[in-house]
Order: sequence, then C-alpha cells, then structure tokens
Amino acid sequence: MKRTVIGITTGVLGASLAWADAQQDALAAQKKFIAAYKTCNVPELNKLITGDMQFIHVGGNTQDKAQFVAGVGGCSLSNLALEVSKVRIYGDTAIIQGTQTHTGKNGTSGTLIVSQVYVKQNGAWKFASHQSTAPAAKK
Repeated sequence: MKRTVIGITTGVLGASLAWADAQQDALAAQKKFIAAYKTCNVPELNKLITGDMQFIHVGGNTQDKAQFVAGVGGCSLSNLALEVSKVRIYGDTAIIQGTQTHTGKNGTSGTLIVSQVYVKQNGAWKFASHQSTAPAAKK
C-alpha cells in the first residue's frame, strides 16, 4: 500500500513539475514574441510564429502570418506590453490571457483583453493565434 501511495504521489508531483515547466517555457516564448513584435524584428517573428497563425484584431479584421508580419515590418508601435492574468496548458498547447497595452508612433494608444495560443512544435513554443476585445465598460 505504501508503495502505491508513494508511486501516485511521485507521479502527481512529476506531472505538476512538467506542467510548471511547460507554463514557464510558454511564457518565455510569449515574452520573445512581444519583444520581437515591439522592436519590429521580422526575422525573429518568422521563427516564433506558426505557418498557419491567425491574428484576430479587436474590430474583427483577421490576418494570416504573411499579412501580420508585413504589418509589423511597418514598425508603427512605440510600446507594447502584455500583463498576463492566466496561463493554461493542455499538452503541447498553451493559452495565455491578459491585458495588452499599446502605443503607436502616431500617438494613439489602447488597452485590450487578449487570448493568445502557443503550440509546441519540434520542441519549441510558437505563437499560433491571437484574439483581442475591448475591455468591459466600468460600472
């Protein structure tokens, strides 16, 4: 009986550690993505994004990888940050949610609620999807 309990405890602990490692690795990939995005580093973005990436903007406009990377190449942002509120791991998929703030070089700025999906491909976490919405009105 003791061996069974120890085995179960060890298995649960191992799974928890693997989940924590996956969470940290996905967050590290997210930070690399944000850094490349705000510095207009197109070659790095191409490495960090899946080939079938979809970026859904707050107004419903959808971009594929080529369209998104071309837009980032225009270097229109002066600042971009994402405050992560939740990370969920499902095997080789991570969903990262949070509040994104951005400032354009033209002086516009905004705050969005975002969900981003990262998938692990060939041992590396890659940006696969983004969807944003305006924050709820304050009551």
